[in-house]
Amino acid sequence: TRKQIYRLFLDLYQKRPFTTLLVTHDLDEAVFLSDEVWVLKGPVAHECQVFTVERPRPRSWSWRHTEAFGALVTSIEEAL
Repeated sequence: TRKQIYRLFLDLYQKRPFTTLLVTHDLDEAVFLSDEVWVLKGPVAHECQVFTVERPRPRSWSWRHTEAFGALVTSIEEAL
């Protein structure tokens, strides 16, 4: 089901790009679907760090198994 939702989201974006805010605790999901990942911290989430996902669209499923993908996820984990 999750992969179907990802495909739907990406297909819709490919047809007509739009802005959306995705709130998730799944870093793989955040990196794969987003152009930017914002890490919010603090008692009122006023501290943030922004990570840019520099990967052109459309993105392939195989990209999730690359060193670049893993390195970005690791950088975000370290910021948490």
